[in-house]
Amino acid sequence: MIVSSVSSGPQSLLPVRTVIQMIRFLREARSCSGRASRLFVICGADRVRYALEWSCEGWHIERHDAQGHSLHATTVGPDALLLHPLIDALSCGQLYTPPLHH
Repeated sequence: MIVSSVSSGPQSLLPVRTVIQMIRFLREARSCSGRASRLFVICGADRVRYALEWSCEGWHIERHDAQGHSLHATTVGPDALLLHPLIDALSCGQLYTPPLHH
């Protein structure tokens, strides 16, 4: 998946405001790139990056560093996803995703 840089500020990122919108962004990634994963950024002081993917096993969540390297990965069920920092950021208006380049 090719995405724009996430280092230039939230104005270059798309806001994610609901879980349904997050799922739509994941579907867009799958239809445009063939990959079921999408990068999401928590636009706080640290600009924490997560790759999120849905599979039959649950939600696969990978935390990435600024260079895109995986720091930690886990797979959680739907209920556990609702307790993840991604959802906290979403409810606070701090969750974004880079636009896809087709």
